[in-house]
Amino acid sequence: MVPLFKRKSALELDNEKLFYGAKNKKIYWVDIKQIKSSPYGIFPIKLILNNGKKVGIYQSEIRGEEKEIYEDILAYFNQSKSNNLGNTIT
Repeated sequence: MVPLFKRKSALELDNEKLFYGAKNKKIYWVDIKQIKSSPYGIFPIKLILNNGKKVGIYQSEIRGEEKEIYEDILAYFNQSKSNNLGNTIT
């Protein structure tokens, strides 16, 4: 949870990408193949990337309800499908 101490956002979403500050990962929407979430909130929100890598987003590292976080991430992801934005994961 280092980003909290450095006063950085744990999760930022925009039209191009998701920035997961807790893990210092920048992931572009076009590089995401699928997004999964547990119906019980026990497991992390999983981003499955086009290159086969998986990134877990843990609710314990982000202030908010997992369902709301998942819905926000999914909304940005779905919106990006109509755009041609993105690069690679960094």
